[in-house]
Amino acid sequence: MFTRTALSPPIVFRFFAILSAALAALAAAASALAQEVRTAHAVSELVLERAALVPGERGVIALRQRLQPGWHVYWKNFGTTGQPLSLSWSAPEGYAFGDIQFPAPYAKATGPIVDYVIDGAPTFFISVDVPADAPLGGAVEIVADAYWLICDDVCVPEDATLRITAPIAAEAGEVKPWSASARAALPRAMPDANVKYAAEPELLLLEVDEAMVGRAREVMFFAEEQGLVKPAAAQIAARSDGRFALALTPDYDYAPDALDAVAGVLRVGDGENAVSYEISAERGDISMANAAAIAQKLASSTDEANAEGRSAPRVGFIGWLGAIGAALIGGVLLNLMPCVFPVMFVKAAGIAKAASSGDAREVRTHALAYAAGVVASFLALALALYALRAGGAEIGWGFQLQSPFIVGLLTVVMVLVGLNLAGMFETGVGLQRAGGALLGERAGLAGAFLTGVLAVALAAPCIGPFVGGALGLAVAQPGFGGVLVFASLGIGLAAPYLVLAASPASAAKLPKPGPWMARVRQALAFPVFATALWLLWVASVQAGSIAVLYVGGASLAAALAVFLLSLAPAADGLRWAARAGALVSAVLAIGALSLATPAPQTLAGDAPAGGRLRPLAYSAAAVADLRAEGRPVFVEFTAAWCVTCQVNKQTVLKRPAVEEAFRAANAAYVVGDWTHRDGAITEALAAHGRSGVPLYLFYAPGAEEAAVLPQILSVETITRLFADG
Repeated sequence: MFTRTALSPPIVFRFFAILSAALAALAAAASALAQEVRTAHAVSELVLERAALVPGERGVIALRQRLQPGWHVYWKNFGTTGQPLSLSWSAPEGYAFGDIQFPAPYAKATGPIVDYVIDGAPTFFISVDVPADAPLGGAVEIVADAYWLICDDVCVPEDATLRITAPIAAEAGEVKPWSASARAALPRAMPDANVKYAAEPELLLLEVDEAMVGRAREVMFFAEEQGLVKPAAAQIAARSDGRFALALTPDYDYAPDALDAVAGVLRVGDGENAVSYEISAERGDISMANAAAIAQKLASSTDEANAEGRSAPRVGFIGWLGAIGAALIGGVLLNLMPCVFPVMFVKAAGIAKAASSGDAREVRTHALAYAAGVVASFLALALALYALRAGGAEIGWGFQLQSPFIVGLLTVVMVLVGLNLAGMFETGVGLQRAGGALLGERAGLAGAFLTGVLAVALAAPCIGPFVGGALGLAVAQPGFGGVLVFASLGIGLAAPYLVLAASPASAAKLPKPGPWMARVRQALAFPVFATALWLLWVASVQAGSIAVLYVGGASLAAALAVFLLSLAPAADGLRWAARAGALVSAVLAIGALSLATPAPQTLAGDAPAGGRLRPLAYSAAAVADLRAEGRPVFVEFTAAWCVTCQVNKQTVLKRPAVEEAFRAANAAYVVGDWTHRDGAITEALAAHGRSGVPLYLFYAPGAEEAAVLPQILSVETITRLFADG
C-alpha cells in the first residue's frame, strides 16, 4: 500500500529557485572558460583575469599559451628576424582593446643572428574597456584572430581564432590564482632610478642608478623600438660614482636628433635569477667617468678586432688594377644595357647632326663634354654614397633610385625628352635651344654634358657583367682606389664618344643628314616614352598606386610649363603671363612629386598566382632554415627599378620550364627586394662582394657556400642547377 506525501508549494518553489541559481552560476562559470585551440606547436586560449567584466570599467583578458619544449615565440621587438604576436579583435560595439603586454624577453643567438624571444608558457595581457551600457547578468562573446611565428630549428607561422564568452556583472571578482605567476614574467616597473640616455652620432648611451643592477655580471637592454639598437652588437658596460652605463650600437632607424625617449626592457642577471625592468629614459648628461671608461673599452675592442684580422680586408695593387679593368669593361658593356638604350638613341641623333656640319672640332668638343658629364656624375654618386655610408646608412649602388621622388623626377625628365623628340618644342627659338641642350644637340657644350648626366642616371639601375664585383669592392673600400673604380666605370660608359673625340673623322661614316632624320627623331621618342612608362611603374611599386596620379600629374604640369614657355617669345603683351603660368606649373609639378612617399614594402613585381612559384621574403634566418631542411635554395636579390632584374624575371624566372624545375626539385625561391632601402639586403650583397642588384645565389643541398650565378640568366642556367644537384 502506497502512502502519498504532500510537499507544500513554497518548499517546491524554493527548491527550484535554488537549483536554477546553481545552474545559472555553473553556466556562467562554464561560459567564462576559454576554448583551447591546439596548433602544431602550441596550445592557446583566451581567459579573463577576474571572474567577470564590469560595465564602464576596464577589465583584463589574457592570451595563455603552452609552447612545445624547445620552441619559442617573439617579443614585440623581435630583434634581427622574426614576427611578434598580433591580435585582431571582434566584439560588440563599444568594447575597446589595449596593446599587448608581452612577457620579458631574452636574447637567443644563432650564429650572427640575435633574436628577442619568449618560451615556455607565456601569458600575454590585454586590457578591455567595457561600455557603460553593457547589460548586467548577460555575457559578451569576444573573438581574437591571433597570428604568431613559432620557431625551433625551423620557423612556422601559426594562427588561431580564439573565443571567450565573458559574463557581465556588477563586480569583477577576485583575481584568479594563475595571474600572479603570469604577471611575474612581465617586466617590472623600475623604481625611480634616474634613467637617462645620451644620443651620440654613432653610439647610444644608457645610464641608471647602480643600485638597480647591483653586482650583476650580465645586464642587457632590449629596445622597444625596432631598428633603434643592433641586436647582435655587444653592449659595453661601465660603473662609476653610483651610476651604471651601457653603450649601445645604433641600428638602421637610429636618428639621434629625433629621439624623444628611449623605452625598453633592462634585463639584470641571467637564467632563472634574471630580473627585467620596464624603463623609459629621458635625454640627459651621462657621467663623464662612465663615458671615458666606455670610450676606452671601445678603443680596446677595436684594437683587438684589428689584431685578430677582423678589420676590412686589405686590397693590393693587383686587386685594384683588376677592379679598375673590370669597371672599364663593364662601363663599355653598360652601353648595351636596356636602361641606357634611350639615351644612346638620343645621343646618336645629336652626333649625327654634329657630323653633318663637317666640323671636326665640334664633334670632338661635344664628345668630350658628354664624357665629362658621365665621369663627373659617377664621381658625384661615389662621393654621395661614401658620405651616406660614413653616416651609418646601409646603402649601395642605385641608392638614389630607392627614392620615389627621384624616380618621379626622372619620369618627368623622360616625358619632356620624348616630347622634344616628337617635335613639341619646335616653336619658340629659346625653348628649342633649351630642349636641345637637354638632349645634347647642337645647342652648346652644356647640352652634351647634361646628356652624360642623364645617361648615368638611367645606367644606375643596371649592374651589367664585370660591374658587380668592381662596384662591391669600391663601395666596401672607400678612398682613392674606390674613386678610381667609379671614374673607370664612367670612362667605359663614355668610351664610344671618347673614340669619336680622338678621331672626329670617324663620325663622317655616320649616315648623311636628310629628310629621313626628322622621322628618325620622332621614332626615337617611343623608346624614351617606354622608359618613362617603366619609371612610372617603379614609382608605383615604391609609393603605391597613388604614385601614378602624383607622377602623372607632375609630368602633365611640367609639359604644360614647357608649352607655355614655348608660347612666351611670340606672346607679345602676354609674354609675362605665359612665363608666370609656366612657373606655377613647374611648382605644381615639384609639389606633386613630393607627395610620392614610400609605401609598405612588397616583393618587386606581381605576386604569382595560381600554379606560379610563390617567392619567400629574404632573411638570413629564412635561408638558413631552408638549407637546414636539405632543400635547394635559389636566392634572387632584385629591385623594381633594376631593368636587368625585370628582364631576367620575365624572360627566365617566370618561364614554365623554370617553374617546373623548381617544383620537381622542391627548391625554395627566396626574393630579397631592394626596391626600398633594406639594411639586411645591403649587408647580404656586401657579403658577396656586391653593392647592387641583380645578384643570384644558389645553395645546393649540403653545400657550405652559395654559388654566384651570372647576372644575365638563361633558362638553361637555372634548369642545369637542379639537374646537376
